[in-house]
Amino acid sequence: MKLLQLEINWRLLVFYAFAGVTVVQLFYYWWFFRRLAFFLPRKKEKSQQHPISVIVCARDQAAKFNATMTQLHQQRLEAIGRLFR
Repeated sequence: MKLLQLEINWRLLVFYAFAGVTVVQLFYYWWFFRRLAFFLPRKKEKSQQHPISVIVCARDQAAKFNATMTQLHQQRLEAIGRLFR
């Protein structure tokens, strides 16, 4: 009979449940995502460049092959290197 005599304020119960869930989510957000929010990338002490391979289609181009190889060797591929970092 005592259970029937309890008057439950449902609105207050739902409010406390919502407030509790909100507090848990805010704690999780602040605790676990703070490292991401305040992340500072480390500065590199030196640049690390890796060699790349270039495939040249040179069928029936024996006369122009040496000039093409010289031009390819002189290129600076810094812009392409930025894409793969």
